[in-house]
Amino acid sequence: MATGGLVVRIGFAAPVDAPVGLTVAANIIVEQREAALTVPRTALRPDGSATTVFVVEDGAARLQPVTVVEWPAARLIVTTGLAEGDMVITDATGSAEGQAVVVEQP
Repeated sequence: MATGGLVVRIGFAAPVDAPVGLTVAANIIVEQREAALTVPRTALRPDGSATTVFVVEDGAARLQPVTVVEWPAARLIVTTGLAEGDMVITDATGSAEGQAVVVEQP
């Protein structure tokens, strides 16, 4: 994952009177999507050259290859490999292929 700084120049449509040295926080939207499936980074499991998550199928954990948009965030957008309604194990730590899984509703 690549992170780092980038110089950005922000302007206002009308002059703004602000004190010198004022700290400003800005969110820059680089892309918007109508709808997206996301998973927590903790659900990802590097598997050689592929990225996988565990999904629950018939009461067992099954590895599912996925493609994600890699960026520095706690949640990542899944572009392939999952469908709406798939049950994903959100923390893959200690999970194994075929492991029995009990799903609890919050």
